[in-house]
Amino acid sequence: MYTFGAPGTAPGTRPAFGAKFERRFKLWNIESGEAVSTINADAGSIRDQSFTVSPGGRYLSFLDNDNEMFVFDRSSNDLAGKVRLPRKSNVGYFNCESMQFSDDGSEIAALLDSG
Repeated sequence: MYTFGAPGTAPGTRPAFGAKFERRFKLWNIESGEAVSTINADAGSIRDQSFTVSPGGRYLSFLDNDNEMFVFDRSSNDLAGKVRLPRKSNVGYFNCESMQFSDDGSEIAALLDSG
């Protein structure tokens, strides 16, 4: 259960993200069914378990198959940062078991497995 209210959503609504195969993320107002905003990500295939939203709903982050972590600012839908994770083994990619922001939204923790 998410305990945040994302920008552009009315009180009492919960945001939902989708359309990962198109590398496009949409935020909907669940009560009205209207799309509130869209983030277009220039990313490779996206790891299912890596989606996370910061407390307060300002940032959306995920990992792609090229071991890059993307962070988008939800207030502008712009890319706030991107970093390539270093390879620690002969395996070319990480499996992401879980990823989450800290309570204050200033850090991201990820549980990764490289084989």
